[in-house]
Amino acid sequence: MSEYICNAISLQMFKLLDCFKLNGVKLSESQFNEMSKQAKSFVGHKVAADEMGVEYNRDDLLLKSGDILYVRQIAGKRLPEGVNQIPADSEIQYWQIILQ
Repeated sequence: MSEYICNAISLQMFKLLDCFKLNGVKLSESQFNEMSKQAKSFVGHKVAADEMGVEYNRDDLLLKSGDILYVRQIAGKRLPEGVNQIPADSEIQYWQIILQ
């Protein structure tokens, strides 16, 4: 089991798996910050990494069964191209996702 932190989730992360199940739990910001302290960062956007206080890392992430993914994500519409900061009225959601 490994723990990772990212700012989005993609099916490409499950590339090595033929079948998988996700168990997700919505977290508060404080729960997220506490629980993800030891997680390896795969936050691939510099602005997001800086805001989250984690390492900027554009490497590919391939998950396996038992891995835990902490996701901090903007809810709602996708941001326009070239946006360098999260709009003040954006809702940010925090998730813990366990791969089974």
